[in-house]
Amino acid sequence: MHHMKPNVFMTVLSTEEYVPGVIALFNSLKKSQTTYNLIVLISRTIDQKVLVELQRSGIVTKLIDPIFPKQIINQDHPRWLYTYSKLSIFAQTQYQKIVFLDADTIVLSNIDDLFTKDNMSAVPTGGLFKSKSDIFWVKNGLNSGVIVVEPNSKIYRKLVELEDLHSSDQGILQAFFKDWPEKTTLHLDHSFNILSKFLPQYELEYGYGFDSSQKPINILHFAGKVKPWHKNASSFIDSDALTLWQGMYLSKNFEY
Repeated sequence: MHHMKPNVFMTVLSTEEYVPGVIALFNSLKKSQTTYNLIVLISRTIDQKVLVELQRSGIVTKLIDPIFPKQIINQDHPRWLYTYSKLSIFAQTQYQKIVFLDADTIVLSNIDDLFTKDNMSAVPTGGLFKSKSDIFWVKNGLNSGVIVVEPNSKIYRKLVELEDLHSSDQGILQAFFKDWPEKTTLHLDHSFNILSKFLPQYELEYGYGFDSSQKPINILHFAGKVKPWHKNASSFIDSDALTLWQGMYLSKNFEY
């Protein structure tokens, strides 16, 4: 009998610095009462102790070889060097469909409906603020923090070939899926990738927020240099967003 391949949530851990993020993401998915597993792809460069700690928390892990760019193009953003390993999701052909979530995101409601979306569904970069010049990546391509992916080894090989031409996984994906901006059916609602650093704008200008009277925020993305687990987080991150993240991180003892 031919069994359907499973659908899974997936994130990538290529540097130990993101372990708190993975734990918070895992807890947030549990809290959402999802019926799908989270698989964490872990670079072989990561300390074995970290692997054990995650597995002890009930997190399913899979080891991958890290992908580094052949030449270091963009010295300003060393953290992006690690994001190349994200391309490995395209090689995970044992799964039918993957909803990829960056390790600096948390899920605030049940998002299982994303598994009904088409391959390469994502939120446009720069969100709703694409006219503003102070945003990262104003390009109208996809934001790679949340993507619906149908794995495909041919596409994986092509993406890896582009790795020395672009400075981030997002750059590679935008270059490869050039016509994505025109494919509006692949554009997810902004609630699936709300950048925490622009929360005031999302709330004031577009009506998204944490109150029941506002449009719901399904996924909160702590993009940027300062992460919620950093000591100086409270100086840089919206206090409501930070409190939510901390609640997810500390809820290790959820009754599931």
